[in-house]
Amino acid sequence: MGSLFLTHKIKKKEEKVYPYFTYYNDGKKTRVFTRVVCNIKDWDKEKKRVKRSDKEYRLKNLSVDSIKTKLETIVNRYKNNDEILTSQQLKLELKKRELVKETTSLSTLPVYNLIEEWEKEYMKNEVLIIKYQHL
Repeated sequence: MGSLFLTHKIKKKEEKVYPYFTYYNDGKKTRVFTRVVCNIKDWDKEKKRVKRSDKEYRLKNLSVDSIKTKLETIVNRYKNNDEILTSQQLKLELKKRELVKETTSLSTLPVYNLIEEWEKEYMKNEVLIIKYQHL
């Protein structure tokens, strides 16, 4: 069964750290980049977290955690079904997750529902009804 690790790439010239995940299976590895970047001084190598010294540390750590959750979900699904998750399949699974967009009809949009509710309340207004009857 494959293994998932969080690691990082350090670019000393830029003084930046780029955390990413590596999935190992059958001697092959797949890298999944987090799109998180922080200064070397703001990266905790042991905890593999962005330190509080970075202004956006919460958002960056949340982003890394979110990707980790997605990856673990995919890996665990394959593991629970006794299927082998290859590097290729992991890439396809991630693409599917990125491409799947929730299709919504106009009636499921929150703004539409708010407008509809407002319209119902507005039309129930007795003062408004009386004014229209006098016209």
